[in-house]
Amino acid sequence: MQSDAVIVLPPEPTPHGLTASASARSLQEHFLAFLNANNPNGFEVDAVAHISGSTVGDLMLLVALNGSIAIVDFKLEAKKLKKLSAGTLRHGHCLELLSRLFGYKNWHDANQNVKAGRLMNRRTDRGRISMKMFDVAGQN
Repeated sequence: MQSDAVIVLPPEPTPHGLTASASARSLQEHFLAFLNANNPNGFEVDAVAHISGSTVGDLMLLVALNGSIAIVDFKLEAKKLKKLSAGTLRHGHCLELLSRLFGYKNWHDANQNVKAGRLMNRRTDRGRISMKMFDVAGQN
């Protein structure tokens, strides 16, 4: 059974550019800082509050490990995220969040850049995302 306990980040500093704040108190706070630091439009605190730690880890893995994604799979990930948020996030919100994670300004921008059914990952810092930080499966 998975716990909804708040996961505290390790005390070591976070690399510049991956977050706006190295002193985040929770995985969700770090995730929000990550979204805001890499997207000039920012992101809503309420949206991130409904995403569990394990889901944050899965999203970061999706971004770090994929140079591109089929648009069909991208939309399926948005549906999965909506379901995991127990319906508190609308499908459009999920598309926006995923678009920003993949380095786009918003869902419209991402959708305009689909080529041959695939969406390229614009993040140039993918290789620097510390997966250890987002590996919450073994943590309680």
